[in-house]
Amino acid sequence: MAQHAPQTILFATNDGLVATSGGSTKLAQGVFGIVDKGAPNTKDGIPLTNTFSATPATRMFELKLGISPLTPSFGRSNKAYSSRPFTLSEVADISVSAPSLKSSVDEFWIGWDGVNEDTAIVLENGETAVFDVTLSGEGVGFLGYPNGTITTKFYITAPEEGDVNMAKLISEAVEKFKKTTLVGGVPISNYVEITPINSTNPETATGTAYNLYRLNVPMDSTNANIGQVLAQYPTLDVKVDNTVTGQTSFIVAKTGTAPTAFNVVKTTITLDCGEYASSANTTTTIAWALEDTCTAVPVTYTLQLADDECGENRLAEVQAQYSDITITTGGDGDSVNCQTVYTTTVLSNFVCEECSPVIRDLFESEAPVPFNFVSWKRADENYDVTALMGVRFKGKKTVFAGSEYMRGSIPFVYDFVRLNVAGGYPTTIATNINNDNKEPYQVKLISIGSRPEGLGMDFYDLEDRTRVYYTGEQADTCNLYRQRALGLESMLKPLAQYVSYSIEIRPERFAQSFASMKKEPIRYVILAEVGKHKQIEAVVNALATAVGLPTVEAYEGN
Repeated sequence: MAQHAPQTILFATNDGLVATSGGSTKLAQGVFGIVDKGAPNTKDGIPLTNTFSATPATRMFELKLGISPLTPSFGRSNKAYSSRPFTLSEVADISVSAPSLKSSVDEFWIGWDGVNEDTAIVLENGETAVFDVTLSGEGVGFLGYPNGTITTKFYITAPEEGDVNMAKLISEAVEKFKKTTLVGGVPISNYVEITPINSTNPETATGTAYNLYRLNVPMDSTNANIGQVLAQYPTLDVKVDNTVTGQTSFIVAKTGTAPTAFNVVKTTITLDCGEYASSANTTTTIAWALEDTCTAVPVTYTLQLADDECGENRLAEVQAQYSDITITTGGDGDSVNCQTVYTTTVLSNFVCEECSPVIRDLFESEAPVPFNFVSWKRADENYDVTALMGVRFKGKKTVFAGSEYMRGSIPFVYDFVRLNVAGGYPTTIATNINNDNKEPYQVKLISIGSRPEGLGMDFYDLEDRTRVYYTGEQADTCNLYRQRALGLESMLKPLAQYVSYSIEIRPERFAQSFASMKKEPIRYVILAEVGKHKQIEAVVNALATAVGLPTVEAYEGN
């Protein structure tokens, strides 16, 4: 007779907390413990333990997980989740599954591969290289594309005549591609990162160094909470970077040292016979952490204007309109043919260092607003004609993971954009040129995307099914009051990674006829967040030693 797969029950712990003493009725929500049913009961219930006596052979134990401490009522219990009673001989298997902490995205290089000169993209006058860039995944599907897939074209075109500077051509092609929009005007750069590969990039970009600092605050991302953070940094451009249940992450770029630590103020009010008597504030601080160092470079822009009626330049008038930048006149300030050229510099975007300078992103900038409908012009850049060139395409992640109270409103998604890049035959419009012998430019796969393992959001369904198994209560993520009132909130953090400890029990029970025995395997999976798993591992290994099974280790040496 075929062996049925064991039923799986999930015990999602609260930060890996374990109780090894005290009684079963005192288990707080999400706290794991094992009770010794052979020990005398106490006023606090069955004793919790981390030592397991094998005598007598019929001595019973239970795995338990504390639940919300609600007042019991008709049809509802506040007793902890409990495994089936088992003897040590009925513990069939103990194992651990530890998630890899690595993740990646799809990445392709076309043209120069960073090593071999003959792989560089080289075009002749009138030639165009065309690549098909296909994007797919849940993020693309949200835009409404069939099967969550869209294919766009990436063009590199050489002029019909004159010098061909590949560094200039590819940089301009990249800039143009970044401005491509998908349905609804969504920039394609939201889904794929594209950068030139340039052999002549200097080791270090010359410009202004900016440090990226991150602040993780233990509060949900309500507008009020975000306002508390922003209010402490009125002169800085602080951005909300991501949010998970109970934590909001902020990021800021600035020169020099980190911003002052964020102050969390707790106010205690003293009452006298119900009347206000006094108050006291207790302040704790949370420091900003350095995450990366990036560079912004000065970019020159010029403005050409007719002189005033007296033949004088209009420097004072122009400067008055741009209080945040410095305006100068070119050369000695003399006008040419009744016109004067005005010059200024603005800082580019922040570009952070990569593993190699050859794949450093383009420095992009925004021109000052037009002066009396006359636009500023970016100064010509210098491109090295000896540069070996290619292009890197790198998919971006798509993450939707709000708080527990958003489960019924938005999808919880952790995905990455799948990429496929193909094509690259150089072509010409001229009919008298034979392109049959032209080889396509190299398309090299650098990495294949892989999603983080063991995310909390991956266990939501099993957690909900376990709740129904024990209580009959269906989660209703669209009814926030009911979730809170009935203690139905998840113990899981959607973007946290979890270690899974599995204990399989195979108790023997009489078959329906009582003429034979049958085994009914059941697997209990205990989850603990990575880094908070050691207490769970210790008590699980104590059980493994008692039943003669190998101990487990989530991460070797740790």
